[in-house]
Amino acid sequence: AHNTSRQVLRTVYLPNERADALVLMVESLSSQLEEHKMLAKVHLKTIAEEFKEREENYKRRIAEDQIMIETLSNRCDDVERKWRNAVQSE
Repeated sequence: AHNTSRQVLRTVYLPNERADALVLMVESLSSQLEEHKMLAKVHLKTIAEEFKEREENYKRRIAEDQIMIETLSNRCDDVERKWRNAVQSE
């Protein structure tokens, strides 16, 4: 009677050179990951600053356009008033 449900725990020992190479690889990858995180953070900050600048430009442009619309509306009203006065006085 052979018990096949029994689990065997095995420990694998790597040669020192292989373990050292893996440690160096993990350290290198961790360093690259940190660098990519930093670059992503800088990139996001730059994008946020550009977005804020564009938003401010759009708001300024809207305000300028509103002033221009008001100015042109006033001119139109003046021309219409002068035209009505001229037509009435004929």
